[in-house]
Amino acid sequence: YKGKKELLLARHQDVNNIKRIAGQSLANGYTFERCNTYVVEAVNKDPDYIYSKRVWYIDPETYIIHWQEIYDELGRFWKCFMQPTQDFKTEKGEIKNFMAANVLQDFQRTHSGHTTITTKKISQKVSPKIFNLSNLQDTY
Repeated sequence: YKGKKELLLARHQDVNNIKRIAGQSLANGYTFERCNTYVVEAVNKDPDYIYSKRVWYIDPETYIIHWQEIYDELGRFWKCFMQPTQDFKTEKGEIKNFMAANVLQDFQRTHSGHTTITTKKISQKVSPKIFNLSNLQDTY
């Protein structure tokens, strides 16, 4: 945990307003709001892992990583991901804020990508019981 940082995040989007024109690195139609995020630096224990570290900017309301910076094996800034969210209605009628798109910017290879998540069905509840010490220490 590195502290808090205020960022403009693409939260509470309407993906129907997001339009990407071929050749654009970032689509049009995003709206951004100020959010005081948690900043977490993640370093993999595997010395051969492709990234030397990741910096996550986490929404304190949803714990979604809205922005992520990724560094190469030499510690140089490589790429970033933005994960816009949208409010979706669950099968029980509750409103949940969830990922609506993914945007990748690769600054070393100078390219980008954009996906919009089209599913709007959220139905699975996660039990807090899975967040116990033995589950969190599992390796895959």
